Amino acid sequence: MSLWTSSVLSLLLLQTVLYPAPSEEQPRRVVLVKKDWSLAQAYSDVFKILSDQNPCSSFYGGSRAATTVLNDFVVLVQSQCVVINDAGNCYVGTCAPATECKTVSGCGSCTGANDACASYETQLGIQHHCITIPPECGGSASCSCFGAATCLSPYRSCREYSGLRGVYCSCPNC
Repeated sequence: MSLWTSSVLSLLLLQTVLYPAPSEEQPRRVVLVKKDWSLAQAYSDVFKILSDQNPCSSFYGGSRAATTVLNDFVVLVQSQCVVINDAGNCYVGTCAPATECKTVSGCGSCTGANDACASYETQLGIQHHCITIPPECGGSASCSCFGAATCLSPYRSCREYSGLRGVYCSCPNC
């Protein structure tokens, strides 16, 4: 390589270092509407990591490419909770703490300030569970609110207990 060629290349490299090309604008965060808190928090954490130029974002082709793919992906994600209790029964659908899968001997065991009894008619007999009343129900264990979140398929029929906070869920077609 001639002295002139190496000098020109050196000047071009120096100019690139002194005046870097304008970087492309980073994608904005997606506003997640009607997504659960866990998914929104996970998305926020991953977006923050991938937004910076680091080995993780470089692995995916740079921060712009990584955050673009993340944004395209997160809108397709649908959260679904799977809870497996001690008996190995699997419940799919509305998320519930694993403690709510534990059966109790009767509704009298549901003594917490925000607890209500949910009784399920099963092939093995009636199973009782103590379930925390969702905040949006305002402390009411009615079928219209608490039952709608508790008597899930195949338990489509809901009946409110009289004199007791709770609901009885049955499966008319089981």
